[in-house]
Amino acid sequence: MKTVKQKEYTPESVWQFIQELGEKIDRSIAEADKRAAEADKTLAEFKRTIGTSFQKGDDDLKEAKRISKENSKMIYGISNSNGLFAEEFVLNSLKKNMSFGGQKFDKLKERVQVVDGLDTVTDIDALLLNGDTVALLEVKYKIDKDDVKELISKKLNSFRKYFPSYKDHKFLLGIGAMCFENGAIREANKNGVGIIKVVGEKVEYFTDKIKIY
Repeated sequence: MKTVKQKEYTPESVWQFIQELGEKIDRSIAEADKRAAEADKTLAEFKRTIGTSFQKGDDDLKEAKRISKENSKMIYGISNSNGLFAEEFVLNSLKKNMSFGGQKFDKLKERVQVVDGLDTVTDIDALLLNGDTVALLEVKYKIDKDDVKELISKKLNSFRKYFPSYKDHKFLLGIGAMCFENGAIREANKNGVGIIKVVGEKVEYFTDKIKIY
């Protein structure tokens, strides 16, 4: 049997081993630090890229909001202008003939506010008045069936409540517009509300189904 000769350790050899082990540890630490630095760099680059993307997305969102706001202002301005145009067109026609629903009138009141103390209850675009009849007119660029319902349920009732001096008068109701949404004319005819249409450069009246309220 072969005898393996054990290595003899001397203080010098032990010291050399410790030195070599220390160098290996230092190299391992340096390599780990290098990998950690690279990881930090990669993470920083990732954060920068994501941050830039988020910033760009945020900037794009702000720009989209700005454009949307500007478009809303423009659309509101156009709609408001169209509404005023329709209102003026109808009012000018009424001023010329001072009649509605087969009735002749003496006075025309524009944009009448119904108020309760300091609070505005409702607005009435036009009132035609004579000795025994009042015509309440709602005039807009576009009329829908809810406008007809509001004219009957709110505007008429509010006028009667806050202007009691007209309690013995007959009331006629009318809607005027350049455009009528689906159901608006049907709702008006069903409830005996007269219709005023702006057609091109003229105003047409449809009051054959109008009733007295």
